[in-house]
Amino acid sequence: MFQNTKGIYHLLFILSLIIFVVLKLPALSLPFYWDELGVYSRSSIYLAQHGLGLLPANLPPDYSRGHPLLFSFIYGLALKLFGISVTTGHAVSLAFSVALIITLYYILCRESEPFIALLSAILLMAQPVFFAQSVFVLPEVVLALFSIWALYAYYNKNLVVFAVVATMAVMVKETAIILPVIALGYMITIKIFAKREDAEITPKSLLLIFTPWLVFGIFMIAQKIQYGWFLFPLHVNNVSVGVDYINVQSHYVDRFLFYSQGRYWWVKVFIIGAVALLLKGKLRVQAGWFFLSLLFIAVFIAFSSVNFYMDRYMILALPVLCWLVVEALNIVWKNKVFISAISMLLFAAAIRDMETDGFNYDCDMSYRRVLDVEQQAARYACDSLADRTGIAINFPMNFILISDNTGFNTKCKIVAKDAGAGNAIKYIIYGSNSLDFTYNDWEYNEQVNFTNGFAWVKILKRKE
Repeated sequence: MFQNTKGIYHLLFILSLIIFVVLKLPALSLPFYWDELGVYSRSSIYLAQHGLGLLPANLPPDYSRGHPLLFSFIYGLALKLFGISVTTGHAVSLAFSVALIITLYYILCRESEPFIALLSAILLMAQPVFFAQSVFVLPEVVLALFSIWALYAYYNKNLVVFAVVATMAVMVKETAIILPVIALGYMITIKIFAKREDAEITPKSLLLIFTPWLVFGIFMIAQKIQYGWFLFPLHVNNVSVGVDYINVQSHYVDRFLFYSQGRYWWVKVFIIGAVALLLKGKLRVQAGWFFLSLLFIAVFIAFSSVNFYMDRYMILALPVLCWLVVEALNIVWKNKVFISAISMLLFAAAIRDMETDGFNYDCDMSYRRVLDVEQQAARYACDSLADRTGIAINFPMNFILISDNTGFNTKCKIVAKDAGAGNAIKYIIYGSNSLDFTYNDWEYNEQVNFTNGFAWVKILKRKE
C-alpha cells in the first residue's frame, strides 16, 4: 500500500474523516454544556434574536464578557438562518472542526507529504479534547482554524490575506494577538540568518502584519466608549507577569500539552527526533514551515503562561503539535510501516483517555455523564416540584432551568433565588460540578439524588 500513489492517502484520509463525522453525529442533539451553555450559546442566540452586529453594544456585557463578537456573530447568523437549536449550533461547530482537519491535511500535503499529513490528521481526531470540543459552541476550534490559515498565508508571503485572516482570528478571540508577534519574529529571523531579500521590513509590511492589533484596538476603544472599560472587569486580574503566576500557569500548560490524555509519549518522541535531527542535519520537510511551526508553539506557550488558563485553550497548539510529533518520527525512521505503528500507538494512548472517571470540564467525553444527570434533574424539577418560586440553583443548573433554547426541553420555567434568601428557599438544586454556595445542612433533607458514575445532581428540600 505504501508504494502506491498519493490517491491512496487521500482516500484513507476521506474514510477517516467520514468515520470521525459519523462518530460525532449523536452529539449534535445533546444539550448545551458548561461554558457553551452559560456564555457562547447565549451570546449567539441573543444576536440571532435581537439583531446581528460586531460592536460591543450589540451584546450586553454579561453575555459578551468583553470578548470580540465575531464568533457570536457567525453562530448568530447560522441560528438565524437555520433555526435556533442545539443541533444548529453543534452542526456549525462540527463543520469548523472538519475544516480544521482538512486544513491540516492540505497544508501538510504541500509542505511535507501525504503520508505524514494522513497520520497527523488522524492523531488530531483522536485527541480527547479535540474530539469533545469538535461540536461545542466554543471558540477554540474556530480560532485554531483561522490562526493556521493566517500563518500559512504569511509563510507564502501573502501579507494581505494574513492581515484579513489574522484579524478574523483576533476578533474571534484575543489569543490571536500573538500572530503578528510570530509573523514579525519569523521575518526578522529569516532576514538575519537566511539573508532572504524578500524579508524586507517596510512600513507597508508592518502595517499589514499589525492590522489585527489595529482592528482589535478600535474594538477596545469602542468598548471603552460604550461600556466604560477596555477589559471586562472580572477578567482584569487574569493576566500577570509575576514569577509565581508564570510558574503555576506554565506548569498547567506543560502538563496538559505534554503529559495529559496520552501525550506523555510525545515528549520522548520529540527528544529522539531532536537528537536525530542534530546528528543528521537534514529535514524531509520545508525548513521554513518547520521553523515557523516551532516559533508558533514557543510563543503560544509563553503567552499562555501569563494568561488565564483552561485546558481547552490548548486546542490552538494541538494541530501543529500532532504534525510535529509525526514529523519527529519521520526524521528518525524512514520505514513507513514502523512510523505508522508508532503513530497508532500514540493514537491508542489518546483513545484510552477519551472518557475518564472524573469531572474534566469539557475536555473529554465524560461530559456526557454530567449532561445525563442534569437532564434527569431538570425533568424532575419541572414535573415533581410543586412550588417553583422558592428554588436556589447555581451554575450550570441555573441556565438549564431558567433559560430557553438550552436543549434540555424542560416544560417549565424555574424562578431561581439566592441560596442565602432564608426561609424563602424551599428547594436547593446543585451537582458535582456546580459552583459552590453556602446553606445549612441541618435545615434540608435530600429529596432525590441522580447519579451517573462520578456525576451527580442532588435536590434538597427544606425540613417542615
